[in-house]
Amino acid sequence: MKVKFQFNSRSSGQNVPEAISIAKKLGAQLEKKFYLFEFDSPDDPHLQKLYQLVGNLKGSVITLDDGEPVNASQFFQAADCQDKLLCKGVCKHVHIGYYPIDQFATSSLLDTEDGIYKTSDVNIIRHLTDFLEPITETRFKFNKDLFSQIAVERTLLERRFCDKYSLDHLKEEIQKLPDEIELVEREEVEFGYGSEEEFESPFKPSEYIASCEIDTQMSTKDLIHCAQILSLMNRSPDLFHIHNTGVMICAFPEYNTIFLLKLHLLEEKFEGEDDQEEEGEQELSVEIIKKEEEWYTIRNPIFEMYFQLYEDTDPSLEEKINFLRNMKA
Repeated sequence: MKVKFQFNSRSSGQNVPEAISIAKKLGAQLEKKFYLFEFDSPDDPHLQKLYQLVGNLKGSVITLDDGEPVNASQFFQAADCQDKLLCKGVCKHVHIGYYPIDQFATSSLLDTEDGIYKTSDVNIIRHLTDFLEPITETRFKFNKDLFSQIAVERTLLERRFCDKYSLDHLKEEIQKLPDEIELVEREEVEFGYGSEEEFESPFKPSEYIASCEIDTQMSTKDLIHCAQILSLMNRSPDLFHIHNTGVMICAFPEYNTIFLLKLHLLEEKFEGEDDQEEEGEQELSVEIIKKEEEWYTIRNPIFEMYFQLYEDTDPSLEEKINFLRNMKA
C-alpha cells in the first residue's frame, strides 16, 4: 500500500521546522508550499514521526493508493489507534455525546425501563438530534437503523486498517441502545439519598489531567502507552484507596490490568495571598506528562502525581505498591 503524506511548510505550528528538516533529509518533494512524501506502509517510522509533529495541522493530508485524500488525523486515528487496547472490536470512535458507544450502552441501561431511557442531560438530545423523531416535546424515538448506517460510514478507515474492528459487534452494540429517550427533571433520575453536600465526591484522575499534554520527548511506544492509560483512566468511575498507604488502585478484569496511582497534594505551596493563587493558576494552564524511570508523572506547585498500568499477573506488583507507599512528597 502506498501512503502519501503532505504538510504545509509555511504553517505556524511550532514543530514545522523539525518536520521540514525530516523532509529535506528524506528528499521529499516541495510543491509550492507543501512537502510531499510517499511511504510503502502506514507503519513507517518516519511517517509516524511526521504525524506526531504536524499531523494535526490543517494542511496535513493523507492519500492512499492514489485514491481520495483523507484527513491525516482521521487516518492515524484508525491506523495507529490509541484505544485499540480497550475496544474489543466495538470501535470507540463511535460516540454518543462524549461517550464511546459501548460505554453509553452500558451506562444508559441503569436509567432505561421498557426501552425508554430517561435523562436530564440536554446535551445527549443535542448530540442525537439527527436520529431522534419527536413523540412529545420531551420524548423522542431513537432511529437506531439510521444511527447504525451513519456509524458504519464514519468508520470506513477503521474497517480497513484496524484488525480488531468488528462491524457485527458494533451493530450489536447499537441495538442495545434504548428505543426511546425521554428528557426529565434532574430529580427524577437521581437517587434520593440527601443533598450532594453530604457526600464526598470520588477521586477523578480526569480532573487533574484535563489540561495536560504528553511530553514530546517520549518514545513512540511510551506515547501510545501513556495515551492508552489516559483513555482508560477517563473511563474509570473511581479509584479505591489502599488503607494507610496513600496509594490508589483500580482493577480492570476485562483487560487483565491493574492501574496504580499516587497523588501528593502540596497544600502548603498554595496557601497565601490571592495574587499568589492567581499566579499558581496561570502556571497550571498546561501541564506536561513526563516519563520518570517507569512512572508517568505530572508535577506542578499544587500536586505531584505518579501512575502506571500493569498486567494483573505481574509478579512485581507488591514491590510497586510498596514503592508508592514509601514515596514522599
